[in-house]
Amino acid sequence: MRPLFINFLNDKRTYQVNQKFWKLAICKLASKLNGKHFFYNDNFVNGESFLDGNPIYSIYYNDLKKSVRIIQEEFEGDKLRISAWLEKKELANQEMYDELVIDLELSVESKKLALDLIENWILKDAIPTNMEEYIQNLVA
Repeated sequence: MRPLFINFLNDKRTYQVNQKFWKLAICKLASKLNGKHFFYNDNFVNGESFLDGNPIYSIYYNDLKKSVRIIQEEFEGDKLRISAWLEKKELANQEMYDELVIDLELSVESKKLALDLIENWILKDAIPTNMEEYIQNLVA
């Protein structure tokens, strides 16, 4: 495994660079969409980041009624660790939407899988049942 952003939970600057990495990678995919997307608030009321990796980054796609949340754990081993699942969420107006949750230890290898999942979910507009099968095939 080739880990990325080692010790990000203990180094605020590394954490912020890590967040920027996810923002750039996901926004690059989102730029292929013509619709609107909105970011979640990943900060406390005073503007400080959560700094716990849950989420390290998240985004809501208004036109698709879908979101993506990345939970990143500190890299601890030499094995690929990534899992993903779908959750039902509710907006303030009580409208329901589906969220792809990706939980990983970030490495070169897990990054590729995560971006593949996000691309399938957002750009290919997978429906939840197809996405669940895609997740099983990709990260099982």
